[in-house]
Formats: sequence, C-alpha cells, structure tokens
Amino acid sequence: MKKIKNKYIRRVLLIMLIILSLGIIWAVFLSVNMLMVINTAPDYDENKNYTVIVLGCQVRKDGRPSDMLRERLIAALRLLNEHEEFVCVVTGGQGANEPLPEAHVMRDWLIDKGISPERIFIEDKSTSTRENLDFASAVIADNNLPTDVVIVSDGFHLYRAKRTASGIFGEVHTYAGYTYRRVLVPYWIREWAALTRDFISFK
Repeated sequence: MKKIKNKYIRRVLLIMLIILSLGIIWAVFLSVNMLMVINTAPDYDENKNYTVIVLGCQVRKDGRPSDMLRERLIAALRLLNEHEEFVCVVTGGQGANEPLPEAHVMRDWLIDKGISPERIFIEDKSTSTRENLDFASAVIADNNLPTDVVIVSDGFHLYRAKRTASGIFGEVHTYAGYTYRRVLVPYWIREWAALTRDFISFK
C-alpha cells in the first residue's frame, strides 16, 4: 500500500514539474517577443504619413492623467514634435472611477503642450486594447487619415497591441513610453495572462 502511495505521489510531482516547466518556457517565449518589440525602433517610410495611436490608461479622480498615462502622452508628444506631418488618435472611454473619458484628458494634455487640435482625433468609447484599436480604425476611416500607424503605449503592452493591430491597419510601428519600475513586474506578468488569453482565443 505504501509503495502504491509513493508511486502516486511521484506521478503527481512529475506532472506538476512538467506543468511548471511548460509555464516557464511559455513565459520566456512571451517575454522574448515583448522585449523584441520594445527594442525595435520604428522604421518609417519617408514617402508615407502615419497616424499615431495613443492607447488609453487610467485617469485620476481629479481629472489628471495617471503616471502611466502621462508617460504615454510624453512619448506621443515627442513623436508628434519630431514628425509634424503625423496626426494622432487618442483612445479610451470613461471607466467607473474616472471623471472623464481618457481620450478627452489625453487630447487636452496634448493641446496644453502645444499640439494643434487639428492634429488630434478622439476615440472615446473603448474599454479594452482590442476596442482601442478597432474603434481607432473607424476614426481613421471616417476622417480619411493614414492607415499606416505608430502605436504608443508602455513597452510591456506593445507586443500584444502590435499583434492585434496587424490585422486592422496597414504598416504597424510601435513606440514605447517610460514605465516606472514599481509597476513593471506586476504589469509584465499580467501581460502574460492577457497574451495567453489572446492566443487561446486566436485573437
């Protein structure tokens, strides 16, 4: 009886070890792809114009951008100042704890920093990355904007965003904002879960 019990325990431990090993391999695979996108600089075609898509993030209760959203906006501002021919779509609806739609706060921040309102278009209904990009595509079509895009977000987010955008837009580039170290690890791990969900659902 004791031998049977020990054999059962060994099998369970072996199965757990296999599952753990596969999980580590999967996490490494995702991380490598995430890092590749982060470290790939945009390679723009000088004969094309691009639409910058800034992905939404939390707005504070006082109506100001959260730290993460502000860093995305700083990156977008840098990009728009470097390429004055680019236009921009800011994305993000209004969450339950937000006083305003994220896109409205983003637009006002960019205008306050000197970006012309004529260069900024709003998508203010989305609640997820997929909706950010789907709804931004509709804004681009409605306003006859360039369908080649540069997606601005946190680095950890860009691999998933690029995978999603590849079936929606033409040429897709990415541009990372700064991510604070204190949030990098939990958001990086959360991104593994989101990517796994997308792979399972073939999105």
